[in-house]
Amino acid sequence: MAVTAGMDSFEQKLAQLPDASYILFKADWCPDCVRSTDAVKSAVAAAGAQLLLVDVAAQPPAWKTPAHPLRTDARFQLGGIPTLVYWKGGKAAAKLGADLEKAPTTAAAAEVAAAFVKANQ
Repeated sequence: MAVTAGMDSFEQKLAQLPDASYILFKADWCPDCVRSTDAVKSAVAAAGAQLLLVDVAAQPPAWKTPAHPLRTDARFQLGGIPTLVYWKGGKAAAKLGADLEKAPTTAAAAEVAAAFVKANQ
């Protein structure tokens, strides 16, 4: 099951997230995110796990500032989007960023996401 959060509700939704879940940090204006979101949803659903979809910013300038809360948050230290995090034991146990971002097609994103989920269950 997928749950959506914006920055205003992120901490609340994170606190409610079951252990051994996934978090996808994304933005609707980001072409790499658009290409990979459905692939990530499918991979996580196939594993029977929970997915939290987090919209990091409504507009690119808000995300691109080095002071963005998710860039500076020690739990995540995001460098780019999309980023898929395996959340276990109240921390980011694994993170998939650059490979998901660089996936040239939806099919490639699906392969990368499925491999990450399989390796982190």
